[in-house]
Amino acid sequence: MKKFLIIALCLSLKTSQSQIIITKTRVSSNNTKDYLHLIANDFANEVGKALKEHYPSKVKDVMLSLRAVGGQLSLTYKATLLKCSTQEAQRHFDHRGALAVNMQWTASLNDATERSYRQKDQCEKEFRIVYGGCHSIPRNDYVKYKNRWWAIQEFFITEK
Repeated sequence: MKKFLIIALCLSLKTSQSQIIITKTRVSSNNTKDYLHLIANDFANEVGKALKEHYPSKVKDVMLSLRAVGGQLSLTYKATLLKCSTQEAQRHFDHRGALAVNMQWTASLNDATERSYRQKDQCEKEFRIVYGGCHSIPRNDYVKYKNRWWAIQEFFITEK
């Protein structure tokens, strides 16, 4: 029997007069080499780029979704940016997080949370030094997939 790995990566950028929506999705049958979670880096880069291109703007909200869809795992990130005054504007955006898997959902979420907090603390320290301050937006999600619990914890970090 042959097994096939289906990989999908989607990016969308929608703009209107007052807001910009950035969405990234990746689908995979497994998370070999942290494949699913690596889109978080692409997502953070796209949000940072959009903040600069659409200056003055700021992050209104960030969401993530981890789902089992059609026999595969799907991870989606979404950010909404708003036009704003130059005093409220943000130009820098980053993330720190972890994706974990375990037979128990609490163990999976605890592992992802513990690892992401360690990373977040260092990133926040760097943001305070370089940008004079920071704001962290925590998000998490979990799903049961192939009799195991997958959990993700992310911190999205801006300079204000």
